Amino acid sequence: MANSEITSPVYTDETAQENGKKLDTIAILLGNIAASQRAIANAQPEVSMDVDLNTVRQIVASGAAPKIYPLGTQLVNTYTDKDGKTYSCPWDVVQPDDTAEGETGSTAPALTMQMHYATLYDIPFSANQAFYIVPEAGLPAGTYHVTFGFNWGTNVKTGTTWQFTTSKALAAGTLLCGFYSAPDVAITSCKVYAYKDQYKSELLDTCTVSSGDEGTDLGTFMQKENGDLNSLQAVAYGDNRWWKSVYRQWLNSDQPATKWWTPQDKWDMMPDCAKTVPGFLAGFSEDFKNALTRTKVVTYGNTVTDDGSAVITYDKVFLPSLEEIYCNPQVKGEGAYWPYWKEATGATAPQALWQTYPLRITRDLAQPTVGRHVRLRSAYRGTAATAFYVYSDGHVIYWYAISAFRSAPACKITTLGQ
Repeated sequence: MANSEITSPVYTDETAQENGKKLDTIAILLGNIAASQRAIANAQPEVSMDVDLNTVRQIVASGAAPKIYPLGTQLVNTYTDKDGKTYSCPWDVVQPDDTAEGETGSTAPALTMQMHYATLYDIPFSANQAFYIVPEAGLPAGTYHVTFGFNWGTNVKTGTTWQFTTSKALAAGTLLCGFYSAPDVAITSCKVYAYKDQYKSELLDTCTVSSGDEGTDLGTFMQKENGDLNSLQAVAYGDNRWWKSVYRQWLNSDQPATKWWTPQDKWDMMPDCAKTVPGFLAGFSEDFKNALTRTKVVTYGNTVTDDGSAVITYDKVFLPSLEEIYCNPQVKGEGAYWPYWKEATGATAPQALWQTYPLRITRDLAQPTVGRHVRLRSAYRGTAATAFYVYSDGHVIYWYAISAFRSAPACKITTLGQ
């Protein structure tokens, strides 16, 4: 039998270390799976620190995400505020076995994750919308009036007429705003504001409102657009349509303050927060932002200024819907429910609206003991001006679009479009 020459030991320290690393990896992976399966029930999720989303994307594409990042796993990155302060920002895996659809109609496996804590800033769903746009001929200084054509709340009454007087001529394109909170305040306490443009770059005039029908008739306010006047609901309390929302623009932008908001239609007005708050994505690393993909998001419109049908957007980051967080929606079709919320609440069926669920409380990123109101993207379909949110005590309800709340946004991690 020929002798074999052995040039190095069969099992060196180096080999042992390499195999040990492999065993450690397997052990960690198995531990992660077991811990994550216990996570939601125990409210102590497994945490993966400083996650590389590009690696996550490849795991998702391979189909292994449900095993490696099971339901309840927290993927953690860093959020940097505009003042330079940093926060550890965990994202809960709410659906490890999802599907994403892109703008071309192609689909791919996806992992859906939702921010565990509430965002740092109160952002309105919408600003108050303009009610009249000065036509090409302009408006001379003088008195004008509008009429309410429907009943709404305490103070909007059919057939009442309200006048105001401008102190100067207004050029074409000037936007008239005002009648804020109209159904809930005395109309004589309202003002009319003339802005040079939709960015509110210059306030040209401020007018008091009084009862009367003197001067030029600008039209009749209705719940929806009517003639040259916008919907009074959107004027008084903002617009509840996700596609044109302030929130949608903010969540999907990394631009600095004053740069992330643009008008989405002719009535849209710049919110005050856009002047001081940078886009949501500005707080994350380039690696995180580069791993995000625009995916299909379905949101149903209201039945007042819309026809109530589904509207499709493509977003990198989005607010959850009622349906996705396992609540009973007004209309089905705004995404499949996320099993995380079924497990987290212990519910056996989608939970009813207008109820309080302490397990739905979302706490503040900077102050983790403080509960926050968090916005959803679902419109309250019976109005043009209200959208759903989860109250700081876990109550699921709707409120006016102009109200500024926090959010716990979501995104889909996928190789789609990459």
